[in-house]
Amino acid sequence: MAQLTLEKRAQAIALLDVGVKNRPRCGRPQKLTIRDKRTLVRRITTNECSNAVQLRKSLLTHEKKDVN
Repeated sequence: MAQLTLEKRAQAIALLDVGVKNRPRCGRPQKLTIRDKRTLVRRITTNECSNAVQLRKSLLTHEKKDVN
């Protein structure tokens, strides 16, 4: 196996020390939080909403979030 360069070794040690949670993420951020998703599931199971159109309207009125 090839030896690590000093630069690569320093990067690996820095990631172990700091962690990777604070690194920038790629991609688009999610519109719905985990709490929003739980709320949607609860509205379906309690028969407050029965289809996607009703869920969208309830999100817009209660949480002020517009989703497609």
